[in-house]
Amino acid sequence: MRRTWHIKRLASLSIVFAIMLSLVQVNAFAVTQFELEEIQQEKNELTAQREQCQVKIDELQARQASALEQKATLDERNQYTLKQVQLIKEQVELYNELIAEKAEEVEAARLTAAASTATPTAMTM
Repeated sequence: MRRTWHIKRLASLSIVFAIMLSLVQVNAFAVTQFELEEIQQEKNELTAQREQCQVKIDELQARQASALEQKATLDERNQYTLKQVQLIKEQVELYNELIAEKAEEVEAARLTAAASTATPTAMTM
């Protein structure tokens, strides 16, 4: 009887722990999601700036501008491209963190499920 009570108490505590853990992870996800949206917005802005540079390049080529003018505009466009690449790298890092968080959530859920399925078996003993 006393052993069953201890098993029930342990199972209850593990379920409470799993719930608390999932609540903490939800907050972490919200911050990460915000960061992802922020990076996406920056990427969109850089894309617009890059497209504006491309329009300048096209205009310069159409009027056969000097090579220096074309080079300066091409360099500007390349800078936007490099910034976009850096933002994509940051985005990949954030997605990797999200994947790790989700793996932890899955493991916590698996442990919770294992604890809850182990409890009825122990009570029948």
